[in-house]
Amino acid sequence: MVQAVGQIDNAETLRALSDPLRLAMIRCLMRDGHAAMTVKELAKQLSQPHRRLYRHIKVLEKAGLIVLAGTRVVSGIIEHRYQLAPPGHETPQDPSGPPAPMVIALEVTLPAGRAMELRSRLAALLDEFKDAGPGGRGVPVELLMMFWSPQDP
Repeated sequence: MVQAVGQIDNAETLRALSDPLRLAMIRCLMRDGHAAMTVKELAKQLSQPHRRLYRHIKVLEKAGLIVLAGTRVVSGIIEHRYQLAPPGHETPQDPSGPPAPMVIALEVTLPAGRAMELRSRLAALLDEFKDAGPGGRGVPVELLMMFWSPQDP
């Protein structure tokens, strides 16, 4: 399932996504885009001490990738629940300007044949668009893509 297609229009958001632990936190929240989780719940899923995640939560929140979904008091302690930021919070794109950056996160299990088909189709799509067109003029586009399929241990 494709999740959280969004535009990145600032370095702060890119920096927030550059940390492996923050990416793992985003992936946990992506499993159910409407779910809200506490830092302790995220820590448990990631097998991390919860104290390690608080700084990362603040970075993700400041970058607008997650939002505070609610609070409640549990045994006298305020518990914060976080969820992915709702879609559509990006700045609208100017259709006359260059395309805005975009992030697509995909986590899916495919049969081996379909995974190979996806890889082949991505490669063909990249080949189709690598030509700048007549006169070599156009909008510069930089793309960093990784197709990765981990092996079972």
